[in-house]
Amino acid sequence: MAPGCRRGAAISAGDIPELLALGVAAVFAPGTPTREITDWVHTRPGRAAV
Repeated sequence: MAPGCRRGAAISAGDIPELLALGVAAVFAPGTPTREITDWVHTRPGRAAV
C-alpha cells in the first residue's frame, strides 16, 4: 500500500459533509447493514443489472 494510504478506517462524522460536497456519492458508517449498502450500489445510474 502506498505511504499515507489507509483502508478500513472509520470516517469522522464531522468529515462527512465535506466529503459529500467534494463529490463522494455516499458514506456508510460502521454498522450500516450490508443490505443497505448493496441496495444503494444497485440503484446507482449506469449500473448494469445483475
